[in-house]
Amino acid sequence: MNFNKLKMRKFNKLLIGLALFSTLSPIFLTYAQEPITTIPIISDCISRTDITDKILCVVQKVFYILGFVALAVGAFSIFQAAWTFMTAGEKAEEVGKARSKIVFAIVGIIVALLSFAIAFLIKQLLESSR
Repeated sequence: MNFNKLKMRKFNKLLIGLALFSTLSPIFLTYAQEPITTIPIISDCISRTDITDKILCVVQKVFYILGFVALAVGAFSIFQAAWTFMTAGEKAEEVGKARSKIVFAIVGIIVALLSFAIAFLIKQLLESSR
């Protein structure tokens, strides 16, 4: 294995670790301040009386969480592909890989944005059918 590829893999692992740490550390610090008695994300869903409302609320929250995770992964993938693109030099194979990573990341971001739209559409359809 090439020394530069080994350094690049270590750098990518470090970058992923830093991204995860910087993303999750404020959440953990916030929850460390006081004891958790309920699940904050779905606590408003639990207080609803109708079972359909509860299920709809939880499904909507799950779509939102997955959408935000997909957006974050897509943004990170674009940065990683840009890094690969910059360090590829004149290697046509590496440039092609970087371009395909960027295309897949953009498609992933579009799908994530569509998940928000799908969640909103399902909510509107279920609320109008009552």
